[in-house]
Amino acid sequence: MLADNQLYNETYYLDNNLDLSVALSNGVISSGLAHFNGIGKFENRSPSAFFDSEFYLQTYADVAAAVQSRRITAFDHFILSGQFEGRNPNSAFNTARYLQQNPDVASVVRRGDITAFEHFVENGIAEGRSPANIFNQPEPEKWAFSLPNYTIQHQGINNLNINVAYTFKEGTTYSQYPDFVPIYQSVDRFLTNYPNETDFWEIINKNLTQKLLDENPVMQSVTVDIDVLPSISLPYQRSSTVTRDRQGKLEEKWDFQIPQYTIQHQGLNTLNLDVSYTFKPGISNREYPDFVPIYNRINNFLINYPNETDFWEILNKNLTQQILSENPEFADFKVNLEVLPTNNLPYTRSSTVTRTQPQSLNVPETFLVGNTRGNNVVRFDAKTGNFLGEFITAGSGGLFAPDNIIVGPDGNNDGISDLYITSGDKPATSTEQGASGILRFDGRTGAFIDRFVTDNPNTPNIDETGGLLRPYGSAFGPDGKLYVSSFLTDQILRYDGTTGQFIDVFARGNQQAGGLNGPNGIIFSPDGFLYVTTQGSVAINGQPDFSAGLPSQVLRYDIKTGESRVFASPEATPNGNGFVSLLGLAFGPNDGFLYVSDFANDIRKYNAQTGQLLNIFSTNYTGTNATNNFTGGLTFAEDGNLYTVGFDYRQGANNIGAILGVDPVTGAKIPAPNNPNSNTFVPPNSNLNRPVGILSYIPTTTGDLREEWSFKFQNYPIQHQGLNNLNIDVDYVYKKGIKNNEYPDFVPIYQGVDQYLKNYPNESDFWEILNKNVTQKVLAENSAIDAIIINWNVLPSVALPYDRSSIVTRNRQGLLEEKWNFKIPNYPIVHQGLNTLNLDVNYTFKQGITNAEYPDFVPIYKRVDQVLRNYPDENQFWEILNRNLTSLVLDENPVLADATIQVAVLPTERLPYNRASLVTRSQF
Repeated sequence: MLADNQLYNETYYLDNNLDLSVALSNGVISSGLAHFNGIGKFENRSPSAFFDSEFYLQTYADVAAAVQSRRITAFDHFILSGQFEGRNPNSAFNTARYLQQNPDVASVVRRGDITAFEHFVENGIAEGRSPANIFNQPEPEKWAFSLPNYTIQHQGINNLNINVAYTFKEGTTYSQYPDFVPIYQSVDRFLTNYPNETDFWEIINKNLTQKLLDENPVMQSVTVDIDVLPSISLPYQRSSTVTRDRQGKLEEKWDFQIPQYTIQHQGLNTLNLDVSYTFKPGISNREYPDFVPIYNRINNFLINYPNETDFWEILNKNLTQQILSENPEFADFKVNLEVLPTNNLPYTRSSTVTRTQPQSLNVPETFLVGNTRGNNVVRFDAKTGNFLGEFITAGSGGLFAPDNIIVGPDGNNDGISDLYITSGDKPATSTEQGASGILRFDGRTGAFIDRFVTDNPNTPNIDETGGLLRPYGSAFGPDGKLYVSSFLTDQILRYDGTTGQFIDVFARGNQQAGGLNGPNGIIFSPDGFLYVTTQGSVAINGQPDFSAGLPSQVLRYDIKTGESRVFASPEATPNGNGFVSLLGLAFGPNDGFLYVSDFANDIRKYNAQTGQLLNIFSTNYTGTNATNNFTGGLTFAEDGNLYTVGFDYRQGANNIGAILGVDPVTGAKIPAPNNPNSNTFVPPNSNLNRPVGILSYIPTTTGDLREEWSFKFQNYPIQHQGLNNLNIDVDYVYKKGIKNNEYPDFVPIYQGVDQYLKNYPNESDFWEILNKNVTQKVLAENSAIDAIIINWNVLPSVALPYDRSSIVTRNRQGLLEEKWNFKIPNYPIVHQGLNTLNLDVNYTFKQGITNAEYPDFVPIYKRVDQVLRNYPDENQFWEILNRNLTSLVLDENPVLADATIQVAVLPTERLPYNRASLVTRSQF
């Protein structure tokens, strides 16, 4: 059976009985529990949300009669008898319905092992059985204080703004609330005496949060934000935010801002950028990156962004993708890109994109190899070299002579990145086997998805691929577009990265040294430049012509201007059989060097910044004096080594291939695991049939992508409830998988809201009702939007001198959340001396509220004022006052689902600290 202490909650009891709060502070009672057992239950006070004495007495007349005659209390009756009789302890829990919905519980109750409500309290809530959601624990209470303009000798002389916030353990009693001043002083001592002034701010903060949690057992969690103000040496606004709790959670974020950034995009614009990222759990001190190179990388990306007509959303989507992929220590990356008003577009608007890091599936690493003579893709274990069979079957989807394999966007919406493979050696318009195209395959199974870049056979006079012929290299650019080298037209073609639609010819050959002659492999460097290998051939009538003797080179392109320069133009090596034919490209993940494979037998290692040749690694594995094997593409594996494929082209060798491995530092060959004396990782294998493409591969999730857009109406005049001025924030979230051509122009949405407000028919409607209708209209009219939030801030007027706002959130899944907020600034109060408060009162309305049920907020405002002016115990901590105030507001307004009140106490001469109490309560 349930014991009486299982239905008692000290916090609930004190919060719902203000007189006891005062009595406890004054020492009249020792605890709420002592009062309940000695007096409260005889006065029919409720001990917790689980047992409602008033409901119990109104529902069961026989119990009410027994209580009236003083034979028993309502609470004792339920403990001793009612729970066994199946009586209901509150209006939310129905015993008969609970047993009907949970036959497993009913069978146990019939045996007499447990009562229905006992099961619900001990198991059902944790298991989420209805009505568990009603009894969810309230948000923890929070306390916060700040140390503004704090001077510190760390990484030079710096000024900080420090904000410390902590939550209290559930059930914290009045006597356990700590005085925050010693905590403030502990932070000050820690920073003053910090031993290593070269530590990154993230490391300091990590250590500080641990210290605070260790020293204060009443804290459940602590968050410290260290905001480092700009200095002459580092003129950046940046901050470290660290959160810890007692369950071992550690979340570390870094943020920096780029204000007043000028950019030539969609005309001349000025941006405010706010960049934030979360570090992966368990990052070591040496793994924290210096944020300045990231800052510079963003600057470089924006300066060189190639397509200035792209919507800001597309630019931001590509920017976050690029930076996240370059920084594997990030768990997520977020950019808020605020575009300031101009004469052409006098609107403040912003794009916010948040990406999480793709996660590798829990499968072993493999090498995927494209067989140009087998028309298939095979797999080998990257650790053992064992053959694992076909991954993509021969001819699947028309696969022919596959040359290059890359990972790209999710093409079938299964949350896994997919594979994009160059295919074909005939014109894309050909009806024969081998029509050129880019084929897309499932990243988990290898199943054919579609021909991503392909010609439409229904339009015989138009080549929708832009003239693709023998695609060799392919790469997704920092602009999100797919770049493909068309070997037999001497072009690099560009396609939409989400639809595969042809965009333009990015570059063309000129039949001159240093030109795009026989383009082969392509790759983007971390700084956004495109590198291309050329074979030195000239395409004539769909065939390569080498008669001009043009050199095989590495070209480097600026994708914004299209300008190129020769990065490398090597001579043939002694083992090169007299010619150079550059093919594969890879950037070292650990050293940043550029590695280039030569079809004619070696791998060259270059300094990517200077173009200096650093080393040449021989790939001759056939053992003859002159090379008798050709070398294909390049890939780096998880072990840090560089791998390629080779095949034996001697007469009678049948182009059988092998997989070769090289240590990128020493050049040492990586032998077969079962043969330490071999010079190949996978010895010549008949399953490798003239292989060229190779990819080290573990399927990954795409990561989560959230895209938001917002715009503002500032000081918007409206004739509603009198003449008012509004600040309106309109924020919406785009649907998942939105394509580049589906982003809506926000200006018609802006104008639609404006028109709706000007013509709103009922000017006496509460603001909440008007806002509810506006969000419905915008969502209904814009299919690209998945969710919308409108914050309707009504500025103070002579008639109603209150700052208040309505916040409504809707989505396509039927969610409707309605909140109201009002503020009481500079509120004078005699409490703990003479103080001034800034109060922020927020509440959420219950689901399904009708228009007639919205309360007028002014009586609630006045009730808060009345409670504060007449608060009975002026020595109580602010946390206790706020807890009582929040409970009272919620209890007196049954239409509210929850209430949150922040009491910010402004500095005084006696206590010159900024501090605040934040309490959230939910309706039971």
